[in-house]
Amino acid sequence: MVQLTITRKQRIKMFVYEYYLGVSKWLGLVRFIGGPVYFVIGLKIYDFATDRLEIAFGGFLVVLSVYYFFKPVWWVVVFWKNFKTIDFQLELGENQLMIEEDGAFTKIDYGKFDKICRRPEYFVLSLGKRSKVYLPVKSLSDQAIETLQAKCV
Repeated sequence: MVQLTITRKQRIKMFVYEYYLGVSKWLGLVRFIGGPVYFVIGLKIYDFATDRLEIAFGGFLVVLSVYYFFKPVWWVVVFWKNFKTIDFQLELGENQLMIEEDGAFTKIDYGKFDKICRRPEYFVLSLGKRSKVYLPVKSLSDQAIETLQAKCV
C-alpha cells in the first residue's frame, strides 16, 4: 500500500480544473466564456433599454454572468470544509483498487468505474456523476500509472 496525501490546495486546483475543463468542451467553453459574454450583453441591453422588461432582462443577465463566472470561487468559500487535506493508503491490483482511510477499507473493481481519465496532474476515476476518486500522478509509482493508463477510457 502506498500512502497518499492530497492537500487542500491540490483539491481546490482539481475542482476548478474539473469545473472548467473536466466536462465536455462545449460546456467548459460556455462556463469559461459565458460569464463575461453574458455580462457584456446584459450591459448593452440595460443601456439601450426602453421599458422595464428590457431593464429587468439586462439586469438578470448581469447577475447570471457574475454567478457563472465566480461560481467555483463561491463553492470553495462556502464549502471550505469539504476541501480539507486528506491522507489515505492506496493499493492498485490487477482487477481492483483498495483504499484505506481512517481504518476503513474500500475495494472497488475497475469494471464499476464509468470512466477513468488522465488529467495533466491526476487521474479521475468516476463511479457516477457525483462520485469520483482523484489520484495525484506525482504520488503514484510508475507501475500504478501504467495500470491506470491501461484502464483509461
